[in-house]
Amino acid sequence: MNRRAIPFFKCAVLTSALIGMVACGDGNGGNNGNNSGNINPGTGTGNPQADTQSTGSATQANAQVGIQQATAAAGAALKFTSVDVTSVPCIGGGTFIVSGDVTSGSPTTFDLDMNFDGCNLLDGSVSVIGTVDTTLPSLNYDYTIDGDVGANGCVVTFDNYSVVLNIPDFTNPTTGTVTINNSIAGECAEGNTTCVYDNVQLALTGGVPSGTVSCD
Repeated sequence: MNRRAIPFFKCAVLTSALIGMVACGDGNGGNNGNNSGNINPGTGTGNPQADTQSTGSATQANAQVGIQQATAAAGAALKFTSVDVTSVPCIGGGTFIVSGDVTSGSPTTFDLDMNFDGCNLLDGSVSVIGTVDTTLPSLNYDYTIDGDVGANGCVVTFDNYSVVLNIPDFTNPTTGTVTINNSIAGECAEGNTTCVYDNVQLALTGGVPSGTVSCD
């Protein structure tokens, strides 16, 4: 197999494409309360369904950045390594911490914890477990997110929230897709909601998504 580390500038292009896909909302979490057991929900639009989905998208985009930073920090020299990256850039400003284990292989596996206390738009923490296959020219991430994140006026619970990012040719990362399954639950000032993602697929370049999202 033709495997090598993904150059940082390639990761930056991928991250930019993914960020462009999501709606991050205008809430501000971060820098408040997680150390005392409280999660700051920030400020949202007043629509629990929209604010919950915005928080889901923002968390997913930050998780993708965290995975890329952690696997890059692990490098290719060791089969198994622990990582502790303390200044991962947050979407919307600030930084967050990624720690955990990365095992290089085909595919590379990771088991990571992400703490968003230092982010401007997010608060809370998640665990992210999955794999990345960088067998060129394709690039495939497959992972789940679990935990609680505050943003956009809601505290959103992720329970086995499944993300698959596939790019057939990573020299042109905008050709890729993101597929989402399972649900997230938002506790918002304006009410609570649960949004179920049934094989929702999004193109990194935008467009109309396939699959369905239903919120109640």
